[in-house]
Amino acid sequence: MLKDTLLRVVRAPSAPEGGASALSAKLRFSRVLISGILNALKHEDALEAMQRLPGPETLRTFVEAMRRHGVAAARANAALAAIQRFDTLIGEGFGTRRKLNAAICSHAPSMRRRQELKSRQRVFAGMADLHGGEAEAWVATHMLAPDREDPSRLSARILQG
Repeated sequence: MLKDTLLRVVRAPSAPEGGASALSAKLRFSRVLISGILNALKHEDALEAMQRLPGPETLRTFVEAMRRHGVAAARANAALAAIQRFDTLIGEGFGTRRKLNAAICSHAPSMRRRQELKSRQRVFAGMADLHGGEAEAWVATHMLAPDREDPSRLSARILQG
């Protein structure tokens, strides 16, 4: 439903035309965010599209900008209602966007690999941001997850530093 209503906004006859760069200039909205939205909407699988879409506030701002630039109020309102349901799903059903993404990714191997990669990248980015501090500590983290080949078994990953 979210994906469909956003597609109706993007494909509206009165919508500004062009790719991410053209829309960014017309809407005065981040090209990177517009590109992310447009790329997410290209995915056939609604769950994968949902996992790749930015958060509700960004989507609301995008839809409002599209409305200001010609998209019919009915299309924009339908999209805003779907975004509100998405926001409620995150808040009441999962608590955070990361938890929602983890739940979505647990059902699709391709999305799970992408989520695991993003998680590792966040860890390394956080470690790279440590500047000017010094500490002496040993850190050990144990991560357990169902094995990919046999979900009845656990796979363990250990990070020590």
